[in-house]
Amino acid sequence: MKTAYEYFKSLPGCDIFRGNPLPKTAASMTMIDNARNSVDRYIEHFARTGLYDIDRPNIVTKSIAEIHMGYKAWAEANGEKEMSSSKLGTALSNLRIPGISGSNHTRSGWQRTYDLQKITAHYDIAYNVPQKIKRTIPEFEEALAPKELPILF
Repeated sequence: MKTAYEYFKSLPGCDIFRGNPLPKTAASMTMIDNARNSVDRYIEHFARTGLYDIDRPNIVTKSIAEIHMGYKAWAEANGEKEMSSSKLGTALSNLRIPGISGSNHTRSGWQRTYDLQKITAHYDIAYNVPQKIKRTIPEFEEALAPKELPILF
């Protein structure tokens, strides 16, 4: 479906429309985000709020059952339809997002490895390793600074 803006860009003699980029408004970004697949939006949410391993903070290994439980909770909270774990596994394979490995069979069942740094780079999300907390708020620094206690006796 073409927008009016794209239509005017395609008309001959309308060079003014060719050089200008498509404007990005809050409404257009919301429409683009809502048009995305629900599994795609869940993986973005998972990359933002995923559980981290202290030894390997960028790598998370989860079984499809664990991912499915997280997806069900996320879908219920966001008003999305639930899907079976096999459909979720197929949808994950079809997304082809860098950082999501194929299924590997281990003693604990089929598992996928998620490289959160690659996934967040795919979604242009600022990635912070939890151990490296940036303290940029002065009030936060003041709250953590040791204070002298008054002598009461």
